[in-house]
Amino acid sequence: MNSKYFFNPYNFVSTPKRNLDDGMLGDARPIGHSRIEEGTLSGKLVIRMVAETPLLIPSSDVSVDKNSHRSRKTRTIQGTADGSGKKLDPFVAIPSSSVKGMVRSAYEMITNSRFSVFAGHDDRLGMREATSDALLAIPAVVIVENGSPKLRLLLGNKTLDDLKTNDDGYLSWENQGNRDKASLAARVAMSDVDIFGRGKFDSMVNFTYDKETMRVRELDVDPNTPGVCLGYVHKSGKPGSTDGRGGIPKKNERVFFAESARNAIDIPLTEDIAKYWRDIIRDSTSVNEDVADAHRPLYTKDSERAEWAELSEGNTCFARVKVVNKTYQIELVQPVHIGRELHPNSPAEVLDSTLQPAVDFDSFSSAERVFGWASNGKVEAPRNQTAFAGHVRFSPVYCKSPDPIEKFESGRILAILNSPKPSMARFYAGVRHQNGEVFFDPKTLKKKALYDGKSTVRGRKVYPHHGSFDSSSPQWQSSTKTKVNQSILDWIKPKTEFEFSIQFRNITPAEFGALVASIQTGEGQCHRLGGGRPLGFGAVSLKVDYHQSKIVTQESLSQSWENCETAKFLPAEHLEELEMKFRERVQSESFYKTFVSYLNGYANAEGIQVAYPRSSPDATKPDAILEWFVENERTERGVPVHGLPLPQIGAAQKNSLPYISRPPRPDNRGGNNSRGGQGGRGPRR
Repeated sequence: MNSKYFFNPYNFVSTPKRNLDDGMLGDARPIGHSRIEEGTLSGKLVIRMVAETPLLIPSSDVSVDKNSHRSRKTRTIQGTADGSGKKLDPFVAIPSSSVKGMVRSAYEMITNSRFSVFAGHDDRLGMREATSDALLAIPAVVIVENGSPKLRLLLGNKTLDDLKTNDDGYLSWENQGNRDKASLAARVAMSDVDIFGRGKFDSMVNFTYDKETMRVRELDVDPNTPGVCLGYVHKSGKPGSTDGRGGIPKKNERVFFAESARNAIDIPLTEDIAKYWRDIIRDSTSVNEDVADAHRPLYTKDSERAEWAELSEGNTCFARVKVVNKTYQIELVQPVHIGRELHPNSPAEVLDSTLQPAVDFDSFSSAERVFGWASNGKVEAPRNQTAFAGHVRFSPVYCKSPDPIEKFESGRILAILNSPKPSMARFYAGVRHQNGEVFFDPKTLKKKALYDGKSTVRGRKVYPHHGSFDSSSPQWQSSTKTKVNQSILDWIKPKTEFEFSIQFRNITPAEFGALVASIQTGEGQCHRLGGGRPLGFGAVSLKVDYHQSKIVTQESLSQSWENCETAKFLPAEHLEELEMKFRERVQSESFYKTFVSYLNGYANAEGIQVAYPRSSPDATKPDAILEWFVENERTERGVPVHGLPLPQIGAAQKNSLPYISRPPRPDNRGGNNSRGGQGGRGPRR
């Protein structure tokens, strides 16, 4: 029987604010490479790695069919002749850089180091606009007077007396839920679009309209005729074209207008507002880049983007306005088609300064001192401090098992993987609670679950292993080849054994203890390596082979050079003691607890699947994930019905999420309809 709950494939290891003065976990200048420093350790750690699930280590050699579907093989290197004239079989080649990245990531988590990389998070992210906020949209057009750009608010047949200030300080009007009688814009049939273009702007038109239905009666009439208004038509395409709403042909366009001078407000257009417009276009283009053209907003297509990228004279848009000190102030502007808004801050702006990537040698956390660092170019580094070579070197990864690759005659089609959605702040961000963890409380309003001055990021994103792996399960497979998924022609078998070593010089005993603690896995614990991790692939266990490892102190190494003798290697008991000493130091820290939960993964003891959010366990349609998130944000009387954040990492049911879908609603004829009647479509934009 399927559980009513699921584990999300990704979660976060905690990153509390760091104490920069902490002797072990704080910031400090790195030890140099010119000599072996007193009190340091040097040597070689030998690591045994075992694949607990199939590994996907794809080759760069990709075959692409006529439908742009890609197929990949495992990365291998051709063997050489062994003297007998016979070629050896190819052997698995796991890049040592991949293993180093896996170990460094674990080391950053267990030491709560700075983020080594936080690139690509400097832009404010967009989000779907809440229905209640969409009703605050006021039509506007950009005009230029005496060389100064302005945003002219067009209140249709309303006046300033009709506008009120809501609880958030935004201008709105009464009865705004009635789409026909309270709309500020008239509507016109798209079949009449071709006659536009009679005035200063391409979209200007003289018209008369029905005040009850807000529909245009006559177009392109004599401007001297009584009752004629001057309007700005928002043109989105030719009659029958689509606008990103599932390919539904458009029938109407909007006409923004002011019935008289009392129905218009001119507000200076600032660079901040122009930048907001550019960022909305950028964000919408980004989230729609993989969407088929038939379902994409018109202005996100490359051929049309240039004319939309800048807020210029004649552009129609929606604005959200506040009154501050009796002055009208624009809070945001939106293209007419895009029901999105930006978070107040970017993810980089809400990441605590103690966790931001290092900018110079004095701001190195433990990970930079051990693994190395390079300037990201955002902040000019001091002279001779643009990069630092770490104290560790990773050997090639050697496969110790015969016949490690399992081949498939016709290949296996992988399920489509979701792209990251950091704009979903309810999952990726939160406020810090007394226990040090970061999350938004359930039922937090969408307009409060934001990247803003009160919130911060959840932590370091990880993919806990799923526990057991069923090679015949439909959870990781697809029946259809598309350009957004791929096929695998083989994989590395479970229980395949590998070996690699880490050579190091000049690391402190505390850093050594942290390095070993970040590597070692206990019973049932796993790190993740390679591709397909959200689908359950790539679980590996790691063990340090102390008997093959050779570690010496600076004192022992110095004496061996002076006396021309072999240095005395530290016994395994002493090395294990350094590991345990580090664990004892951090065992009460939230970052250590969540790191251990990450290694433990999902035990599936209660039959809970690991899957992306969806409306039901068997939901397979493409919009099943979207349905879950839409339902999660649904409100009744201004309060979220669910408003669920991503639970803290763990394998208990309390760390899972429920399958949710919108319950059937009565239709206009008294029956039940899961989509509801016309009132269920939200505000007409």
